[in-house]
Amino acid sequence: MSRSSEMLSSGGCATLASISGDARVGTPYARRLCLRAAARLESVLSELHQAQLVQAWCTIALIAAESRTFNLCSRAFIKLEALEMDNTFENLAIEIFTKHQPRDPKGNRVHCPSCHISLSDWCSYCRACGAEWAGCAASARPLRDPNTLWRCAVCAHAALQHELVLRHSCPMCHTHIITS
Repeated sequence: MSRSSEMLSSGGCATLASISGDARVGTPYARRLCLRAAARLESVLSELHQAQLVQAWCTIALIAAESRTFNLCSRAFIKLEALEMDNTFENLAIEIFTKHQPRDPKGNRVHCPSCHISLSDWCSYCRACGAEWAGCAASARPLRDPNTLWRCAVCAHAALQHELVLRHSCPMCHTHIITS
């Protein structure tokens, strides 16, 4: 276990193979999926207690570092440093950000339907206008366009229509999907 992993574990986070090394989440699709999960987690943080907040921000930092989105990772470490009294996260942040600049890789961009600012395709809310979007039940992608939605008649969860092409049931309640 690397020193980085030990520090994250001592801060209440899951073990990490090597946050400051060159370990990466496999494919670009896997990286985007991880970032969508981090964005979903970030959207529910206001409902958590201090220990849960530390755990959540550790998870976001881990996902961001593994997917090489160091700007998001930097924001997570800023939150962790504010929550914890010791220097554990500060030391780990120094170790990571001396090797990697806090920048996110260029990826797919979309425009906010409300204010038309450019956003990463995995963002679940707009930092400029505060607009928020629910997540697809099948892929966690933000549901920005109501014309591309499918909604389950039983549980009311929504999903992107193209994510359900190979499915025969709702991803949440497993009710059979009736195709028209």
